[in-house]
Amino acid sequence: MGIKIIFLPLDSNISGGSTIDEEFGLAVLVNSNDAPWRRNFDLAHEFFHLITWNDFSPEEIYQNDSLGKNRIEQLADVFSSSLLLPENEVRDEFEKRTVEKSISYLNLVHIARDFDVSIEALLWRLVKLGLLKRENIQEELEKGTIKDVDKKNRHSDWAETVKPHLSNRYISLAIKAFHLGKISKGKLAEYVGENYSAIPSFLNKYGYDENEDYSIAYRTA
Repeated sequence: MGIKIIFLPLDSNISGGSTIDEEFGLAVLVNSNDAPWRRNFDLAHEFFHLITWNDFSPEEIYQNDSLGKNRIEQLADVFSSSLLLPENEVRDEFEKRTVEKSISYLNLVHIARDFDVSIEALLWRLVKLGLLKRENIQEELEKGTIKDVDKKNRHSDWAETVKPHLSNRYISLAIKAFHLGKISKGKLAEYVGENYSAIPSFLNKYGYDENEDYSIAYRTA
């Protein structure tokens, strides 16, 4: 579509912006310091602004809202969420990972990772689709437990590995199987090519604690 995407290191309170210029054309600026999943959401958010460039007045677009984001920014977020988390695919992945009307935090984190969005974006999309209850999500995000699980799991996306033939997804699935009790510690060591005694430090490298319980689950709506 001829959109120029420019990645530059910006302050943490700036996610990016977009513009349409007669000479330069369509362009989006993204904060390169942000996590990949945040950059994806911001790209889709700015895409909304480009395709609706002539539909809103400058006063509407730049209107300040003391309660948070103004209406246009909220619409851009809804567009971004719907684009990156299409309903049918999200429902399918959610149902695959739901057992006896519960879904584990770890499985939710893996859905977010598969769609390459933040855990917050996924949770609010699931609320919108009626799959999780708003009050439960609000309370959980305030507590931060699932954010901690997400942070530890996403750490593997940045971790360096001396085994390039093992993808991050493969390692992540092996760790997930171990923490959910699907495979033993010895089998995990075999799968990832590590000594049995090295598994604690291996898990720590990827942001996990061998003795932590990652099986906490949400009750579905």
